[in-house]
Amino acid sequence: MVGDCTTTLNGQVAEKGQSVLYTPAVFCGGVDSHQISECILWNEKPRKGESCVRTIYLPELQAMAQEAAGQIDKVYLHWSAGHYGQPFADYHVNIDRDGKLYTAVESLAELLPHTWRRNTGSVGVAILCCAKATTEDLGKEPPTEVQLTALAKVIAVICQEAGIPLDYDHVRTHAEQADEDGYGPQTTCERWDLWFLRQGEDPGSGGEELRAAANAMCA
Repeated sequence: MVGDCTTTLNGQVAEKGQSVLYTPAVFCGGVDSHQISECILWNEKPRKGESCVRTIYLPELQAMAQEAAGQIDKVYLHWSAGHYGQPFADYHVNIDRDGKLYTAVESLAELLPHTWRRNTGSVGVAILCCAKATTEDLGKEPPTEVQLTALAKVIAVICQEAGIPLDYDHVRTHAEQADEDGYGPQTTCERWDLWFLRQGEDPGSGGEELRAAANAMCA
C-alpha cells in the first residue's frame, strides 16, 4: 500500500508549510510512530514550503559546514526530549540512537528555531532521546554512547570545516545557554538539555565533556 501512504497520523494530507519526514518506501509497512515527525510524504518530493528530513553522511556535513563558513559562529547542543527515531526539522542535524544523522536543510546557515534568542548565525544539533526525562531520571530513552560519540564527531566536523573555535564561547549545550539567558537549571530549569550525559553524573558536566571529546577528535 505504498501508494496510499501520503497522509499524516490523523489521516489528513500534508499541507503547505508542514514539516515532512521523507522516508524510503521500504519503511511504509507497520511504521512506528516514533520514527516519524509531523507528517509523512512517501512517494513524492516535498512541495514548496515543506521540510524534508533526510539521512545525511559526514562528507555532506563537511561540505555544508565549509559552505556556511563566515555565516555561522555558534553551535548549540540539544537533546530532543522525544523518542529515539523521531527527528525534528527544528534542528540542523539530528542524531539517532545508532549514530545515524538526519537533516531537513540544505544549508547550515538556514535560520531554525532551536535555541531561544540565539538562532541567528548558529547551528542546532540534537540527539534524539530523553522522552519524559527528569533531572533525577533520564528515563527509558537516555543518550546512547553511540549518540554521544556521534555528537562529538559532528561538533568537531562543523567547527573544523566552518572555522568555529571549539570552546565554551562558541559551542554550548542548551542547558549552558539557558543558564546564561535565565531559564536554565540554575533558575527556572525550563531547558536543561545535556546538563549531564549519563545517569548519576555531576550536573553541569555535559558541555565540558562534549567539548573535550570533540577537541580530541580534532587533534
